[in-house]
Amino acid sequence: MLHDGLTNKLSFNYIGNKFILKHLSPKKMNNDQIKMKTKRDKVKDVEKKSESLFIKDSSYFKSLLLIMSSYQNYNQLSLNFIG
Repeated sequence: MLHDGLTNKLSFNYIGNKFILKHLSPKKMNNDQIKMKTKRDKVKDVEKKSESLFIKDSSYFKSLLLIMSSYQNYNQLSLNFIG
């Protein structure tokens, strides 16, 4: 990697190709930061929406277990009544 102090550029060769890195102007840097922030916000919104699809409340599972146990008890009672 070579640094040109006069133009303040970095240059290097990678797999036979020459690359030159230049610094961004403050305006371009600001625009880049805004784009990155909007992307992060979109990703966070998608993650929040996908998290809302999953049930986190344990009371749901407790009520489901209660319903299942009462259904099993009902089936046992009905089988005893018939049999």
